This record gives sequence, C-alpha cells and structure tokens, in this order.
Amino acid sequence: MHHRLAGLALAVLALLVPASVAAAAPVTVNLRIEGSAGTLFEGPVTTDAKAVVNTASGGGPHPCDVGENLNPNTATSAGNPTTALIDAAARIGVPFDAQWFPSTPAGGDFFVSQVGSDVNQSVAPFASWGVAVNFHALQVGGCQVPLSTGADVLWAYDFFNNPRLLQLSGPAAVRVGTPFTVNVSDGETGNPVAGASVGGATTDANGHATVTIAQAGVQRLKASAPSSIRSNALVVAAGVAAQGVAGATVDHTAPRARLLSPRSGHVYRFAKFSPRLIHIAVAESGSGVRTVKLRLTRRVGDRCFSYSGKRERFLGAKCGTGFFFTVSDRADFTYLLPARLPRGHYVLDVSAIDRSFNRDSVGDRGRNRSVFDVR
Repeated sequence: MHHRLAGLALAVLALLVPASVAAAAPVTVNLRIEGSAGTLFEGPVTTDAKAVVNTASGGGPHPCDVGENLNPNTATSAGNPTTALIDAAARIGVPFDAQWFPSTPAGGDFFVSQVGSDVNQSVAPFASWGVAVNFHALQVGGCQVPLSTGADVLWAYDFFNNPRLLQLSGPAAVRVGTPFTVNVSDGETGNPVAGASVGGATTDANGHATVTIAQAGVQRLKASAPSSIRSNALVVAAGVAAQGVAGATVDHTAPRARLLSPRSGHVYRFAKFSPRLIHIAVAESGSGVRTVKLRLTRRVGDRCFSYSGKRERFLGAKCGTGFFFTVSDRADFTYLLPARLPRGHYVLDVSAIDRSFNRDSVGDRGRNRSVFDVR
C-alpha cells in the first residue's frame, strides 16, 4: 500500500538513491498515465535526463536529472519517471505543470501539479498526482530515480486516495464467443482483487473473471475497482478457428494486421511533427502469431529507398520495391524508429504470419498499408 506524501516531502526526503546505481540514459520504458476520466497515455516512451525544464509554476528553469537533483557534484545522469511524463505529455499535446521544491544544501525536485485537465486540489479530498515504478510507489521525487529499460512507470491522478494499483493479466488471443479467464491483482502486493470490473464481468475472491468477446478484432480490456487506480490494458486478439477432421482444430484463418499509426492518407509537417512510432495490432486467435514483418519505403523525387531494420537506416532501392524485416511475434506492439522520418513520400506495409503459416495478404490500404507524406 502506498502512502500519502506531502508535496515538499516528495521532493526532499532523505531516502536518496546512490549515484553509483544510476544507469546511463536514454532508456525506453512502458509509461501509463491514468487521469480522472480515463487513460491519457499507455505505451513505450524513450526518455533522457533534462538539464533544463521550464514549467508555469516552477519558477525555473530547473534540471530534471538524477545527478543534478540528488547532488549537483555527481556526474550521474539518467532518464527518470518525470522526464518520461514530460516527454509523453508533449507527444500527446496535453498541458503539463509542476512546482519546484529546492532541497538543502543542494538539488531539489518537481512536484507534478497538472497533466491534461487534472489539477492538484489543495482542499479535501486533496486529489493529486503520484507515481509508481514497477507498481511500487516512489518515496522520493521523480527526477531522483533512474529508470532501466523496460520499467513500468505509472503516473495517476488521485493517487494517494486510491491505495491499490490494479494489475490485469490474461490471454493475448481468444476465440470469438468462447469464454476465457482474466486475473486482477494488486500490483504492489500480488494479492487478488475481488469485485473488480473488467469486460462486463466482476472478479471473484481469487481475482478471476470470465469474459467473452462477441466480435472479431483486437480488444483492449481494463480493470477498475473502488479505492483503486485502474489497471494496465490487456490487449486481446479475438478471431475464429475452423474445425478439421475428427473434431481436431485446424487453423485455416489468416491473421489480420492493422496499422494504427502512422495514419494512412495523412500529411505530416516535419517542422511540427514527423512520425517515429509505428503501432501495430494483429487479430489472431487460432494457432497464435508467429511473425510480424514491416516494409517501409520512401520516395524523394526519382530516388527510392527501403528501410533496413538490421542497419536501422534507409538503403537505396528500386522504385516500387522494398524488403520486409521481422519486428515482433506479438499481437499488439510498437516499433520505435531511431529518428523522426525525414521529408518524403512513404508506403508502410505490415505482414502477419500465424503458427499454422497462414499469411495476411499485404496491401489493404487503411488496414495493413499506410500511405503518407512528410513535408
């Protein structure tokens, strides 16, 4: 169970992380931002230490860097929970504000006061933003905690009035119309949570609920319960498998991949925003996803290129051609390009293959093909 922390205490507690354990930045972490009305963001964020952060309430600029916020005399530098939040808020275009609290004799930290429309309340019930890493509430400010790649970072509004951080687990692929079991637990203690709502069902004393998905496609389930922060999303691909000889299940249904971003038909302005994150969801409930591949081609005038996943850069290619590279074996995932896409005309294809070697046909524009421009 996490504890209520006063704003000043959050920034200046003496339980400091030794500089020797801090990792080098940048790092890619799984970030979730839970607002009062719903989830504002859930996905990977690559973040780094920030030497300068300006906020409306900060009276800055001030640093958000493990070394600077712990002890300005150390060379330690690392991305941290607050820099991840700042980067995500900028990406999705929502307001962010934080107050600055100096410490003695040096250092200090930010106390997050606003994300989106949710602003800290100084009167009862004193709703405010709080943070946890790997489902454990922090006892120091976010700029003081170095993150490791793959860490789960949660920022949530009304954090201190909701002692349980729900964690949802279950299958990644199911059959349409076939009941399946999901599990809801307290992410910090591992204890089952009874009475939680998920997918139209309610968990029992063991934290189990039976859910049925009626339509094929990719569903994102979330669990909620009183006095709790809503759960992570459970991404479930629902599909149909055929029945073979003697009742044996034979999967003859190809998976269906969908490109969620970048948006097909969109024109991105390089000066304002150019795509870097590719988001893919695959509906597959038969034999399971075996391989997901991407092909990204770029055309500038009469010159054409195809992106190499191994070399992480564009290589010259014959116009109208290109090569696929493997990116995942999961039903829902993101692929982060090493840099923003430069100006050009792009065609992005995704190919999904299941474990029975059924292959999704490529070239369905708006579903598994995205055609867009960066100007």
